[in-house]
Amino acid sequence: MRSLKNYLNFIEINKKNINHINFLFERLRNRKFNISHYDMPSMKEHIEFVNNNPYFKWYLVEKFNKLIGSFYIMYSNSIGIDLENKEINHFGDIIDFIKKNYKPFPPIKSVRPEKFFINVAADDHKKIKALELTNSQLVQSTYLID
Repeated sequence: MRSLKNYLNFIEINKKNINHINFLFERLRNRKFNISHYDMPSMKEHIEFVNNNPYFKWYLVEKFNKLIGSFYIMYSNSIGIDLENKEINHFGDIIDFIKKNYKPFPPIKSVRPEKFFINVAADDHKKIKALELTNSQLVQSTYLID
């Protein structure tokens, strides 16, 4: 699917495409900030996750025929965006694409907000800055309890 920018493409994840699976695995291996996992899965575990993922939509981001990241939309209205550091300037393009092509699921009190939202690691200053440039609102901080 062509994006708002002519040189960006958003490609839906193909669970059977080994290149998609390998790219996602490498992105996971090289990720500096993690929110939902701490141990690197095996390739077998990764393939199982890709095949049974909890996402409503999941895309790869391609720029000039090179994969630079991925993003997903969850049924909870959560969005996850993972871009190479040098490509963080495309954060807003991804948000624009999502807003143009998808509507949030209806709210469910105490379960799902009425708007899309993004969780960001507290130390991920580049992603925080990118969100600030999209006029997104900071609405909460989350703490894990041991």
